[in-house]
Amino acid sequence: MSAFGETFLARAPRVLGRKLRPFTLAHARALDLIESPFAGHEGKLDLSELYLAVEICRVDQPPNDLILHAPSGRLSRCRHWLRLLWLGRQFNESLSLFLAYQKAAQTGPPTWDSKGSDSGLPWYFRLASHLMAQGRSEAEAWSFSPGRAAWIVAGSLVAAGLETNLISSAEVDAMREAGYDA
Repeated sequence: MSAFGETFLARAPRVLGRKLRPFTLAHARALDLIESPFAGHEGKLDLSELYLAVEICRVDQPPNDLILHAPSGRLSRCRHWLRLLWLGRQFNESLSLFLAYQKAAQTGPPTWDSKGSDSGLPWYFRLASHLMAQGRSEAEAWSFSPGRAAWIVAGSLVAAGLETNLISSAEVDAMREAGYDA
């Protein structure tokens, strides 16, 4: 399936016995704010980190108390010890499911790396801000999956005739033929 199709047709799985909501910019923001390894921060991808990420991603809008109190005692937040010990046996499968869920929601259009494009703002905030600048409400903007937001932002830039660093489908095919993952 193409990156475009993967992003727009992604389904949220059940991880650690909990049904996840579609991954959104609000989830990315919450994981970043608690400095989760699932947001690229240093740390071990262990059961307590996975449990906290699942708690955040099982609701549409992660509650502030979960975000504010997460760093102080991650594992102590796990209320169902026996259940978690049982689920811990399924950790590798659950971790793989969560990572695939995250990747599918964050797959945007392929772009060339651009040096000096870091504005100092978090990537998820830039995407949400662009969606709001297009007239969407704040709540609506934060409800977009990162990949879907990236596709819409890229499409609006192309439609406006602005220069982008998108990789063409011919370039993607040539990279794949050469053995590169595009």
